[in-house]
Amino acid sequence: MIMTKFRWLILLAPVLLLGLMSPASAAPASKTADTAFAYTGTWSAKDTTGRQSWSAGSTATMAVNVDAGGGTLSVYGSVGPGLGRASVSVDGGTAVNVDTYRSTWGDTNWFTSATLPQGCHTVKVTVLGQKNTASTGNTIVIREGRTSNGTILTAGSACTAPGAWLSGSTDEAGDPFSSWRGDEQDSATTWSDSQSACENQWQLGMGFANWNKPLVVVIGGKWEQSWSTAATGGMDSVWRTCLEKMKANLGSRPQSMLTISLFHESNGDWYPWEVSQADLPNFKAAWARFRALQESILPDARLMLALNADHVPPGGGYTPEQMFPPASQLDVLGLDMYSMHHPHGAGEGISDWVARAAALGKPLIIQEWGVKEDDTAFVQYVRDELVKHGGTGPGKIEMENYFNLWPETYQLEPTTTSPNAAALYRQLW
Repeated sequence: MIMTKFRWLILLAPVLLLGLMSPASAAPASKTADTAFAYTGTWSAKDTTGRQSWSAGSTATMAVNVDAGGGTLSVYGSVGPGLGRASVSVDGGTAVNVDTYRSTWGDTNWFTSATLPQGCHTVKVTVLGQKNTASTGNTIVIREGRTSNGTILTAGSACTAPGAWLSGSTDEAGDPFSSWRGDEQDSATTWSDSQSACENQWQLGMGFANWNKPLVVVIGGKWEQSWSTAATGGMDSVWRTCLEKMKANLGSRPQSMLTISLFHESNGDWYPWEVSQADLPNFKAAWARFRALQESILPDARLMLALNADHVPPGGGYTPEQMFPPASQLDVLGLDMYSMHHPHGAGEGISDWVARAAALGKPLIIQEWGVKEDDTAFVQYVRDELVKHGGTGPGKIEMENYFNLWPETYQLEPTTTSPNAAALYRQLW
């Protein structure tokens, strides 16, 4: 892999000025100080070769944007008989002390980090003002830094901000998921899958009674009835009851906080509202009827079709695109995705669904996602895709909510069967 390089600077201790290095044993020529560093401590220009510092504790800091998939950071510098010690830290973590004393002169790799996740990271080199007892000085000469996958930024530049998206879970307001991950959830997903749950909307009236942030309310929408019944008005009275109860339990809260997820995962073969190829015309007619009711009762709410990444319609024979209602009847495209649907295994990747949303002119919401069998690679994959595609508007991931349920499989908190994946989630979020 081609390494992206950046030039570093020279941290010079007083011993160099005292001339303790003879011309015969001098270190390799110094690199010119690069504008990519932010300096603290006492610094001054050193001819045309860089900057110099006479005080222990002086630092040089570099900002790096690591790209999707993660990457390492390395520090390269000189070693020799007159050189001293420095420390190197990444993102404020534990510093690693580097002894640059060697009996002969040369340049080498001082430090390589563990693989870092996508995003902005900082590398800090600190002058310790110390030396090996065998060394004749405590000078530090830094040659360059490298990243295996990313971009080195100039001093003072802000890191490239990842796409902003709403992040939450399935936990109700006041539940400990936010404090566990160290970041307040912005959104949530809840379910009213059964007909009785839909008609009563208990979640809006109880668990989420005080919730005033974006909320995805998932309803099955068709239970034991046929698609032809739903398409010809046989479900209208039930849907009206669902929507009116939703409006009543919402109270004075704005309708715009609601995204109604109708017929979710109907491209699979595990729910009563599954859609076969033969069902497609009636499915779309039923969708149009629900949309008309929603626009009359909750006009400021949004309507979403959320499909499963594992597209396995009963009987097969059609693509997700063939399910899509007309753009005027749909506000958001949704996605449910779990680690067994990772693009390196079965199913399609998040980017494919982002492209579908873009083609519809709609944003994408990952209404539920989860990891099992401690699949840390999947957690990293989801994070990378969110950073890449997060945002608002068509073809952007507007929201993602983790499925923090089912302790034996997907739950991350308070107990989990995926401790490494849970730890990585907390680190990244």
